[in-house]
Amino acid sequence: MLIKDYADLFARNGYWRYKRSEKKKFYTDKSMKTRDAVMRNWIVPLWGNINPKRLTVRVIDKAMLGATSESTKRPLAGATRNRIMSVLSELFVHLIEEDTVRINPVRDVVRCNSYPEQPRSALPIGEMRTLFPEDRKELKRIWRTQKYVCAFLILRDTGLRPGELVALKWGDWNSEIKFFPILKALESGSRDKIKGTKTGSTKPAILSDQTAAEIETLRKKVKPKPEDYIFANKYGVPYGTHRLSWNFHQAVERAGIKRPELTPYWLRHTFNTRMLETLDEGTVQRLTGHSSEAMVRHYRHADAESLAREAVKISAQVNAARLY
Repeated sequence: MLIKDYADLFARNGYWRYKRSEKKKFYTDKSMKTRDAVMRNWIVPLWGNINPKRLTVRVIDKAMLGATSESTKRPLAGATRNRIMSVLSELFVHLIEEDTVRINPVRDVVRCNSYPEQPRSALPIGEMRTLFPEDRKELKRIWRTQKYVCAFLILRDTGLRPGELVALKWGDWNSEIKFFPILKALESGSRDKIKGTKTGSTKPAILSDQTAAEIETLRKKVKPKPEDYIFANKYGVPYGTHRLSWNFHQAVERAGIKRPELTPYWLRHTFNTRMLETLDEGTVQRLTGHSSEAMVRHYRHADAESLAREAVKISAQVNAARLY
């Protein structure tokens, strides 16, 4: 009996998922796809030829500390290591249920600090202006197609999650008010499975005049039906979030910004941070769809520039309130 004998355990319609569903514990296809990928890409290569009864804390730790990313050849991030540990632990829970082993050695493995080495933050205004210049020719050079121009302008203006963006249809667009009602999102890992937003909250996505004009340009070009997805391929299938990420990286390079760590989600953090310079936390929570005002504050990344702008706005009130 070897660990690699269980390579198919987390297959989409496999035995593990069936057993959990009997206990009314249900998992999304994306969640199962992640488990299956971790099993095949990490657990089997690292420990596949070991009998699970002989897998110890020391063996697990040694393999984890030496594991590197295939693409960067750098040590795995703490969050990635912890994900591997979670799936490996689920494998051992299954083996215990089947009376194959008696203990789960993964429980005694100390987890890594999962806080990212390069956490997301807000982009400086200078970099935002470089990514989104007012000159249309330069804007098109950076983002290449009209759809991507519109997609990333919307993310800039609204702080939407990528799954909410790709769920937008032309029938959602209100050109008079220049906004989208955000009521749904595409399930992560799927191409067309609609679900509610991440927190279940609805929100208005309010666009700038520049973005509204670009959307109208796109609408005249594609002549869509109301039920058509705005950001979809020629077959009408919505873009995947990985495709958005890849094109964002390419645009950042074309803009001359040397920051490979940037992802589309930085635009959400930037929106949250900039809105808090003018709006109260409750309003920002309404616009972002965060579950609490505490999360709104968590997404705030003040820098010297933003603090200077705040100081200018409130300096008169602060000075008027001084008693000395």
